[in-house]
Amino acid sequence: MKALAYLVGLILSAPVLAFAVGVLALGHAIATRNVFTLLYQLVYAFASGLPLAALLVLALVACAFLPRARLVCAGILVALNGAALVVVLWATGLPREAGEAVFFLPTVAAVGLHGHLLWHHRPRAA
Repeated sequence: MKALAYLVGLILSAPVLAFAVGVLALGHAIATRNVFTLLYQLVYAFASGLPLAALLVLALVACAFLPRARLVCAGILVALNGAALVVVLWATGLPREAGEAVFFLPTVAAVGLHGHLLWHHRPRAA
């Protein structure tokens, strides 16, 4: 059950994390202002970043089945989701309508799931 909660939280984290990465990449593209530098960095990022991203996702999924690693990764994901929310809200501003705020519900649920894992399933001191 804990592994399922961790994996559901991991899946729910994806939209805001992807949006935050896109916002940061767009900011970098605007700051660079050189098409050839952007193309070189794009090729380099896909050549080295895609295998690393796949390895990271595999490691995060594998951590779901190891109790101590699940707690560590849940803590990392809480911090990462918080940082992604800050980046997205800094770039876009606060939602003006309830429909805009719905986009953040999966991330809030993911933080809740991972926070619950951290709080209620942490090792007890003897």
